[in-house]
Amino acid sequence: EIEILEAELANDNDNLELRMKLAIKYHEHNHSKESLEQLLYILKQDREYNNGEAKRTIVDIFKSLGNKDPLVAVYQKQLFSLLY
Repeated sequence: EIEILEAELANDNDNLELRMKLAIKYHEHNHSKESLEQLLYILKQDREYNNGEAKRTIVDIFKSLGNKDPLVAVYQKQLFSLLY
């Protein structure tokens, strides 16, 4: 399913809904970095995407990874600089 979403996104790069679906699938398959990249892309385009769904999802991923995961520190900085 990830490959299908990636192919669809390659044909419709600006589709934030596809990016959100792909981010969720990446996370479900333990590709956290790729998931966080997609979510940050979405937030750069629309900070309030789908009533804050992208923000909630990125925070949920941070929680699931735990504070000691190096990805959390890297992407928290990017998220905070983007939002504040």
